Amino acid sequence: MKTGFTAMRLAIVLYFIPWFFVFNPALIMQGDWREIIYLFALCLVGIWILASGLEGYLIKVGRLSLWPRVFLVIGGFLIAFPGWGDFNWWMTSLIGAAVTAAVVAVILLRRKVASTKLITGE
Repeated sequence: MKTGFTAMRLAIVLYFIPWFFVFNPALIMQGDWREIIYLFALCLVGIWILASGLEGYLIKVGRLSLWPRVFLVIGGFLIAFPGWGDFNWWMTSLIGAAVTAAVVAVILLRRKVASTKLITGE
């Protein structure tokens, strides 16, 4: 049972990828080649952030507790999601990038403060 849940957690990103194709045809190579390349790279970054949040480990940051994982999943999903309604794809990507950057900044700042306290002995 544990193996099944782990496999589902790791592969949950695969459930969202077809929806990304539906909402933005550039991801299936239709349209301008610059938009195709840009959106493909943006989706790769979004999927990486989403998978990092689901797995609980981010490169150069390390293990993550529960609250950053939740925000990384939201941020990664917003980065990779091509947009809906009146929002354009770049608007959701900017919101997702801001959420992700804020979470990483808070984690790194907390770790720096904690290491400074260890060194100074406070």
